[in-house]
Amino acid sequence: MKSLILFISLLNLVNCYINVEENRLKDEYGRERLFHGVNVVYKEKPWYPELKVFNYQYSYCEEDMKLLKNWGFNAIRLGIMWPGVEPEFGEYDMKYIKTIEKIIDDSKKYNIYVILDFHQDILARQFCGEGLPDWVFEHPLGFPLPLHLPYKKDNRGVPTREDCDTMNWISYHFTYGVSHGFQLLYGKLSDKFINFWKLVASSFENKTNIIGYEIINEPWAGNIFFYPFLLWPTNADYFNLQRFYDKVADGIISVDKNHLILFQSVTWSIFKTGFTHIPGKNNSKGVLSYHAYFPPNFSTKYIFHARNKDMKRLKSGGILTEFSVGSGNISKKNEINDALNLVKYADENIQSWFIWEYKKFVPITGSNYGFFFPNGSYTEAHKLFSRPYAQAVSGRIEIMKIDTKNKIFTLSFIPDYSIKEPTIIYINKVSYYKNGYNFMLEPKNINYELTEKDNNYLNIYIKKNLNMEIVLIKITIEPKN
Repeated sequence: MKSLILFISLLNLVNCYINVEENRLKDEYGRERLFHGVNVVYKEKPWYPELKVFNYQYSYCEEDMKLLKNWGFNAIRLGIMWPGVEPEFGEYDMKYIKTIEKIIDDSKKYNIYVILDFHQDILARQFCGEGLPDWVFEHPLGFPLPLHLPYKKDNRGVPTREDCDTMNWISYHFTYGVSHGFQLLYGKLSDKFINFWKLVASSFENKTNIIGYEIINEPWAGNIFFYPFLLWPTNADYFNLQRFYDKVADGIISVDKNHLILFQSVTWSIFKTGFTHIPGKNNSKGVLSYHAYFPPNFSTKYIFHARNKDMKRLKSGGILTEFSVGSGNISKKNEINDALNLVKYADENIQSWFIWEYKKFVPITGSNYGFFFPNGSYTEAHKLFSRPYAQAVSGRIEIMKIDTKNKIFTLSFIPDYSIKEPTIIYINKVSYYKNGYNFMLEPKNINYELTEKDNNYLNIYIKKNLNMEIVLIKITIEPKN
């Protein structure tokens, strides 16, 4: 009997994770899931935000989690930093792992899911960025040749911040040191990187509010000085990243078969990625992670057109894991309009999205104010992007949109009557329905139960009547006059 109970418990444990079916994210009940999230990436030691006391620039504590839940954000993309995990070669900091575990567990209390993202920009501190531990590239020669004469460096080969800030950080990708460093990561250093990911995955394999592991943020093409053909985006994806991702994914899967694996192309794969399959052998848990910045992108609508084609071709899911809300100043209409168009198209394409970044945190390689100015005042971000949407749907979503002018939310889906869990809709009463709302469900002969939870959340239970056919259900929520 005890063996049977253990087997059932393990069976339930295996199923309690986000999965991919028909290019959509689904939970353990079979509901389609959507995530509106923020990035929480801390780019310097101790490699994680302030966890105890709320701070307008540096914290991600329980007060932050309460705010995010109240605003309808149900996920974070959390930087899991290699220097935090392995500050010296072969020496793993389990205190750091426990700190990340606390962030994951505390987030779960507020129904917040987590993507663990190995975040890098220009690869390492030796190249004026962040990502790899210092021990990987001690004393790299020549940086930032050929863009500039070599900078003054400390005893680990790290340039001063003053020197680093003399050039735009993005331009450092075109230095020999950075390009060669990425090529080493994809080749000779890959085993060390795989060991990092295996430790992370084995530490968190049983965390049910983890969406997945993102192998690497915004990978560079590789050594463009030796192999200039890599500058053509599909070539970099196919010749460097796909082989690298296969090895990393197999390493992760060897210790954790539960969670999704997110993978990115180079940032200028605008029209098509060069991947022919999702990472890993016999892996069905691949999710294409993509970013939306202008440049390199030129059309908001085309971003989703191209990525949807990639997803169908690769049989993967997809998540927009970064886009910028700019300075947060509503007077800068071009920044705000670009971001609002992105979330509009993301919702219409049934795509999850994550804002860069929740707070300013450590802005060494690009950042913005996020939701708070350091002086303690709010930016416009939480007002503009805290919007009604379906977080979980007991069926197949056909249409989801919000008319922000008239504050009318519409959701159409084909129900799955076998799912007993509710469809969950976030509504934001303060901004959209301060005088109340009208809830309408069609067809009118559908039997349903509506309950309100935690003030801003609607739970809708669809009840199947005898001999009822599967029909298209339409939910409309509009403000009361």
